[in-house]
Amino acid sequence: MKHGGDQMNLYVYELLARLRPAPLGSALKRVLGIGRRPVATPEGTFWIDPVSNLGLCLLRNGEYEPAMTRTVKRYLCPGGTFVDVGANEGYFGVIAAKTIGPSGRVVLVEPQTRLRPVLAENLRLNDIANFVVEESAISDTAGTHTLHLAPDVNTGASGLSRGTRYRLRTQQVRTTTLSEVFAKHGIDRAELVKMDIEGYEYEAVFGSADLFRSRRLRALALEVHPSLLLRRGKDPAAIHQFLARCGYAADPNADNPVFVATD
Repeated sequence: MKHGGDQMNLYVYELLARLRPAPLGSALKRVLGIGRRPVATPEGTFWIDPVSNLGLCLLRNGEYEPAMTRTVKRYLCPGGTFVDVGANEGYFGVIAAKTIGPSGRVVLVEPQTRLRPVLAENLRLNDIANFVVEESAISDTAGTHTLHLAPDVNTGASGLSRGTRYRLRTQQVRTTTLSEVFAKHGIDRAELVKMDIEGYEYEAVFGSADLFRSRRLRALALEVHPSLLLRRGKDPAAIHQFLARCGYAADPNADNPVFVATD
């Protein structure tokens, strides 16, 4: 049970996180001296920003995106391989690493420089050793691109296309393809790939068509962002149609969109 002071702090955190435009909440958080702190949850201990989407969920509920957590645990088993495209602060990477054990492999794909110390601390707090961090953005070509950095109340909303009306801070990042990540890290087959990259899932899938045609992913937990795709002239339905042609079917029992190789 939370004490009165904890409840008051949570109220302030929630108020700051709801302020719009979001950079205002970020600025006031810094003025008030609110910084990251560790919080223990049933899935592990995480170094959270309490004025953030992830941090508030963990403080309020002790969990974040429980449907995705169930997906990670369902499709992974000891010794498996998990690739997290858009790993953000590493929450699902920690859960995956604990599920697959020391004989498994976790590849965390996250290009945001500002999150490197956060990722490192979350992995350290949970004694995770069976991981690598790929500091790239996934697209359909290798090169460089501008990454638009969402306010730190929701770092997971950062992407290669801007999703806000107001200007954002940017970072130049290296881009690569999912096929190249598999080759670089010696991945023959992954039991689960999670992909949440704010509208560039189109390029990520079609830029590595060979992986899907050869069904080197057992399952793909895919977050599709229709509005961001349509803004760039990309058809969201084309992704689903392509996956179906490659022999993937949506799992009707999954709590979130998961496409599974049918053989």
